[in-house]
Amino acid sequence: MSQKSRRWDEFTVMQLLSQKWASQNPKLRDYACNSFAMKLVIIDIALDKLSDDNPLKAKLKEVREALKLQGEAMYISVSDTLTNLGLKVGKTYKTIDLSKE
Repeated sequence: MSQKSRRWDEFTVMQLLSQKWASQNPKLRDYACNSFAMKLVIIDIALDKLSDDNPLKAKLKEVREALKLQGEAMYISVSDTLTNLGLKVGKTYKTIDLSKE
């Protein structure tokens, strides 16, 4: 096995591990690439502690969504050119999951 092939295999494993982690904890997707990730965590902890009938809970959810959106925009504004181009173009190929076949 060539060194290039070995590096690709290592990358694939890391990618799959991060995807598995995010599937086990969906909130991680909100924290990734977000300049306000720590603020979102604090709000999530507070939301978990508040009862559903607490009026503060609805307000915190609104604040969380606003911070999530703004944090993502801030992250993108300081990201490199390649990241911005990838975001602009989006996905241009079809992904096939062979594990489901």
